[in-house]
Amino acid sequence: MSSSSSSSSKHTINAVFDFVKGGNLQPSSKPGFAHGMQLSYNTMNRANLSWDADRKALIYRYKFDASRSNPADLKVASLNPKLSLGTMTAIMDELSTNACFAVGQPSAPGLSLHMNMEWLVQEPIGHILRGGQQSTSTAVATANADDNDDAAAELDVVNVVSKLGKTVSFTRTEYVHPDTKQVLALGTHVKYMPTGSSFLDLVFSKAWAFQLYRRFFQLETVIPPTFDSKPLVKDTIGDHLQHTGLGKATFHITKDHTNPFGGLHGGCHAMLMELVALPLASSELSKKQGNARAESNGSSTYTYLKSQKIDYLSAGRTGQTIFIEADVIDVPTTPISGGTIPMRVTLSRQDGRVLSDGTLVFASADGVSAGNSKL
Repeated sequence: MSSSSSSSSKHTINAVFDFVKGGNLQPSSKPGFAHGMQLSYNTMNRANLSWDADRKALIYRYKFDASRSNPADLKVASLNPKLSLGTMTAIMDELSTNACFAVGQPSAPGLSLHMNMEWLVQEPIGHILRGGQQSTSTAVATANADDNDDAAAELDVVNVVSKLGKTVSFTRTEYVHPDTKQVLALGTHVKYMPTGSSFLDLVFSKAWAFQLYRRFFQLETVIPPTFDSKPLVKDTIGDHLQHTGLGKATFHITKDHTNPFGGLHGGCHAMLMELVALPLASSELSKKQGNARAESNGSSTYTYLKSQKIDYLSAGRTGQTIFIEADVIDVPTTPISGGTIPMRVTLSRQDGRVLSDGTLVFASADGVSAGNSKL
């Protein structure tokens, strides 16, 4: 890399951190959902962030820390959310927004219109544990991962800005194995860029206006407040999620769950959909597969989210209690192995207004040792 390219990359990284810092200083970001994902100014690792000017790509090596998420406590399934598709959609939401700013310098945070994420590999848990190698022995892979958990829990999140528009922007996110460079999951994000505030639209559309904003808020020197870290699923989400039936739940929104504008973070939508729908999907797949689960020897099939598409229709606000409901779209009618099941999941306010509408496809895979799996 030439000295000029290195200098440009460093400038872009610094600009992105200024952007993140500005968002974290907003009242609705105290702490905000980005903090729970370890993607706030005080929790991101600057050394893990890089900029590819040729691809218009912001790349972050994300460490999926098992200590921050334990789905067993929520009785959702054996799949640890650190590698769940809902969590990966949430991470895409945050990082692709930062990528738009890196290209525009400045660019508005925007509001999510649509997000889509899907696994490109079969049986993803064991695949990632194996380091991308093609193997059918997930139990062996899990045992091997015990010796090198850190390497197994890191992926490069590559966020490419396909189009940065004044009204609508499009991004593409790839989850890439750092060693094999294989793309394991792929997502897209469509954003509506106007903020609804003429002042903020000016700040995020003109470089000179953003520089004035930086000086006024002293972004070069001020440091956002530090907050205690909590397990993302067990505490940040789980403490406010109440299951009321299979595929049904209520959720109380707090400042732990919001974006800088004070709305329910788009990534939180994604994770809630997965958490509430997963028990129902697992139950339905189990029944349609003839309950072919070898629980007696500690081995079983597991259910995981294979793909997720979400339309964002309205904003949830702090203090509201919302309703999450999952329904099966099409149930397989014959015993199958490694089958899939599509579901519709909605988040709604108490007055019936739908906040988001998702289509989720769950799949089952065999061979995970329930007692040993870290994922």
